[in-house]
Amino acid sequence: MNKLKYTQGKYILVTGGAIRAGAYLCRLLAAGGAKIIIHCRNSFNEAEKLAAGLPGQGHRVLCADFALPGEAAIFSKISAVRTVEGKKKKKS
Repeated sequence: MNKLKYTQGKYILVTGGAIRAGAYLCRLLAAGGAKIIIHCRNSFNEAEKLAAGLPGQGHRVLCADFALPGEAAIFSKISAVRTVEGKKKKKS
């Protein structure tokens, strides 16, 4: 039984997901069917390699330093990714 079945098809942002514990979490969640958005600041190569090796499809890499002013605006791009993938829910 898949204990992570609630992740099936959902987008999950893992901050610091490129290496160590974050990478482990990405693998675990992807194995549960999630589409992972791997956030990194300096580990872009590691994040791309990890994304390519995760099970499933639709994984993305988001490289940003959220300590810098304006970098949090990158979240609007995450919304755009969800729209392109057709997973954005309509507000009722």
